[in-house]
Amino acid sequence: MMRDCDPCAQDNDGYTAAHYAVERDDVEMLKALTARFQGQTKQISNEQVIAIHNKCLKALTIRNKHGLTVFMLACHRLSMKCLDYLISLNINDSNLEDRFGDTCLHYAVARRNQNLVAKLIETCQTEVNGGRTDRPSVLDLLQYNRQSDQSNEQIKDREIEQLLLSHNAKNRCTIRRVYNRRNMTDDHAENNVSNLARLDVEQTTTSNNIETARSHERMAKILKLQGDLNGARKNYEQAMDYISNQTSQWADYAYELASIYLKQDEKQKALDLLEKSLKIREQLDESNEEIQRIQTKLQEISA
Repeated sequence: MMRDCDPCAQDNDGYTAAHYAVERDDVEMLKALTARFQGQTKQISNEQVIAIHNKCLKALTIRNKHGLTVFMLACHRLSMKCLDYLISLNINDSNLEDRFGDTCLHYAVARRNQNLVAKLIETCQTEVNGGRTDRPSVLDLLQYNRQSDQSNEQIKDREIEQLLLSHNAKNRCTIRRVYNRRNMTDDHAENNVSNLARLDVEQTTTSNNIETARSHERMAKILKLQGDLNGARKNYEQAMDYISNQTSQWADYAYELASIYLKQDEKQKALDLLEKSLKIREQLDESNEEIQRIQTKLQEISA
């Protein structure tokens, strides 16, 4: 750099020297490429030092041919040491979209990395529902991941889902299948730069809301089993917000939420919900079994 090499120079794949450092999670090299230095081996002016330093920082904003800045590549490659260093420089590209419309949070969820998901949401204040609107949301990806048969991955998915839902994550698309990885370069590692790009999706607002409601219902059941009534209550309330209050699904959620209200000594709220649930069941001409269950609960409260 003291010999006027350009740190912003890019190769055929759009990589700068900083991209390569991040790709290997070589934080010392990244520091060497970005830290301001004092000329010792060659006398240079302070103005030259500042100019070199500014150009090095500018290199961190350059995107490779897939639209990834150094920060985004660090998230994609899980280069956590480099990512922490970039964050310490107040660099935050977490809401930028790559050329396919995905964000850093998409990479973290697709890789089931709970620590990175938490860092992006809590430290970088990432928009949970970011990314191109005709692409899958992070919640869509998580639900697709759940098809895995590996039990340890299922646990990760559940914890990540709880974090996403607590920040109002929403469904956007229904993922039907994933095609073969796209051919971007001969480098095997580069073939992994966003398998998300070839997802085949359907986008239907009503069905997406139903899926989001089911996500909240699933989380509510888990939290209730864990004894977290406040968390379960919040998720049932959110589930009800995503669907029509004239459906049997809404009535189911209302019944479960009423049960939580009763445990928290909020009798009137429970009564109100149960009465609404009963009215919906009767209007929909539901089975006597469901109606009887609600009537029995109402009688128990009134006794």
